[in-house]
Amino acid sequence: MKPILTGMSPNVQPDDIRLAAKILVQPQKWFTGQAVNRLNKQLQARFKARAGFGFSSGRAGLWAALQALQLKPGDQVLLQAFCCIVVPNAIKSAGGKPVFIDTQKDSVNMSIADLCSKISSKTRAIIVQHLFGYPDNLVEIKKICREHQLILIEDVAQSLGADYQDKPVGSWGDMAMFSFGRDKIISSVNGGFLTINQSKFKLRLDKIYKNLANSDPGLVVKSLVHPLVFSLVKPVYFCCRLNRFSLGKAILFIAQKLGLVKRPVSLIELSGQMVQPKKLANGLALLALNQLEKLDKSLLKRRQHAFDYIKTLKDLPIKIIQADQAANPVYLRLPILVSQPDKLFQLAYSRKIYLGRWYQSVISPQGANLGAVNYKSGSCPQAEALVAKIINLPTYPSLSNDQIEAVIQLVKDYCQAYEN
Repeated sequence: MKPILTGMSPNVQPDDIRLAAKILVQPQKWFTGQAVNRLNKQLQARFKARAGFGFSSGRAGLWAALQALQLKPGDQVLLQAFCCIVVPNAIKSAGGKPVFIDTQKDSVNMSIADLCSKISSKTRAIIVQHLFGYPDNLVEIKKICREHQLILIEDVAQSLGADYQDKPVGSWGDMAMFSFGRDKIISSVNGGFLTINQSKFKLRLDKIYKNLANSDPGLVVKSLVHPLVFSLVKPVYFCCRLNRFSLGKAILFIAQKLGLVKRPVSLIELSGQMVQPKKLANGLALLALNQLEKLDKSLLKRRQHAFDYIKTLKDLPIKIIQADQAANPVYLRLPILVSQPDKLFQLAYSRKIYLGRWYQSVISPQGANLGAVNYKSGSCPQAEALVAKIINLPTYPSLSNDQIEAVIQLVKDYCQAYEN
């Protein structure tokens, strides 16, 4: 059985690898072509948006959305705790102050009660994050935004294709940010998009976008090389293991040292700073378009994998995080809560299964400077409790039935050993 790797470009299939290699040797396509415009048209049509803009990353798109708000000193932007540090970094870089909202108990969705309690006269906007592809309560959050005259920005980085009350996530807010990162629903390794649902922001975004630089050729090369490197790493990731060493890890280490593969979150970002936003490159838009064409089929697979897990594991002494009843999730990963996630992770690793660890810190990843983004320990107790219990199961489209059965058996064996 092939190794099961929850991260590490799980979406990439042979046609994506061939396309990346083809674009890599055609540098004239890196920045020249109509791929960004084609991607723009498809996303605008899907979400009935008024305008769209392609960026070097999802976080760059979020930064642009916040810039369009023309925040003044002291203006607050509310966002959920249990998130990646790149989100509050974007708020800070745009001149705002992040204010963190707690999650519901044993949930990755926002606490409406805590949200209401933290709205003040300085609040300008709410960023709603649909983590793991689980749509948040958009009806209630949009109602709150109307009552307080707040801008609603949807972070759709993990939820492309999800619906809430039969309406696409990404079409509810004033603006919506999408990420095409290496382990998102669709991937161009580096890339993102921003759609505008309110025309009043379009002129501001036009000016902001016009002044952005193109992506660096180096970023484009790394993004195109990434699927090629991981096509080598993944089959041998667990081979020749000795303590923490393995053949796959050795290849990955060499690729990182050669600068062919970069970290998903840079050291600069961990410190609470923003990497310079840039435009989406044509070559990377071609990768995103290729995966967008397969979106409906991949979502069908993801949902089937999630349903198989839920049906088989629902009676075990663990908690499977559930979606809102009005939501149709896309299950980027299936988050579960266990008493000893480290034990489950270690048991999985011994069986050549690498489970997901989103998130091991209330502001992810581990090592992020919480003080730099104004997070106060203890301010979001439910989100902090999640960190101690959460681990996520793979749902990526290429998983076979045998691999799903292996993950199910893993969780059963863990429960027998540690949860009874």
